[in-house]
Amino acid sequence: MAANDGNKHIETFFSEEYTLDYQIHTYEKPILLWGNGIIMGGGLGLMAGASHRVVTESARIAMPEITIGLYPDVGGSYFLNKMPAGVGLFLGLTGASINAKDAQFVGLADHFVNAELYGEVLASLLGTDWKNSAEYNHGLLSEVLHSLQNQSSNEPASEIAPLQSVLAELDTKDSLESQIDAILSLDATDNKWLSRAQKSLQHGSPLSAKLVSEQLKRAKGLCLADCFRLELGMSVAAGEFGEFQEGVRALLIDKDGAPNWQFESTQSVTDDAINAFFKARWSVHPLQGL
Repeated sequence: MAANDGNKHIETFFSEEYTLDYQIHTYEKPILLWGNGIIMGGGLGLMAGASHRVVTESARIAMPEITIGLYPDVGGSYFLNKMPAGVGLFLGLTGASINAKDAQFVGLADHFVNAELYGEVLASLLGTDWKNSAEYNHGLLSEVLHSLQNQSSNEPASEIAPLQSVLAELDTKDSLESQIDAILSLDATDNKWLSRAQKSLQHGSPLSAKLVSEQLKRAKGLCLADCFRLELGMSVAAGEFGEFQEGVRALLIDKDGAPNWQFESTQSVTDDAINAFFKARWSVHPLQGL
């Protein structure tokens, strides 16, 4: 996606992606999501809306957009704000990956089932006496998954729960900079997970950090459809601004790990830059039908 070129293609792509995500969130029939291995970015957007979200011992879930100069989209405006106090902001700012236990803790997963039981999951679904009732089938699927969860073991320990009281204090800080300082000052001795999260924040895009903060503020209290409408404008702006392109270049194309971000710090990010991501773009919004 070249800056200032192909905006219609960007709009079409994200409109279709967000429409699909929204349909999954609002679909009447039960949708089972099997979360095994890496579930990030757009994959998490598909997962977040499913009615029955299963994670295995290998699940690693993240919205790592700060590392590529983007922001947590695909409904991140909605589900990050639904997490325990401070957690959504922390995950958005650090791009930290979370395990199966934490996915349940923050509300992104419903059940833990060992990966080796996948065949039994399918067999149970095939052997279940489904009815012509979405409500009944929702309950039936929950029973099946609860039974398989009771057979599962070796669930990883939570990495977020021990930090919850500290992360909750982020919401009491009076500026993004003080929130970032609080995260970076956490003791990461013998905690590789937290250390990686802090490094991602330190080396991530200052513009993205500012966008995450502003995004969550503006989306707080919005319905799901309005969150996707907000994100579409932000994503089109990201295609114009160039930060996203630079992040992708450094991480995925040249792989030099040295992005040349447009701003040196969050304090240097201008109001004009942020406002460009939230300006009204359409007389009739492409997602007005959600």
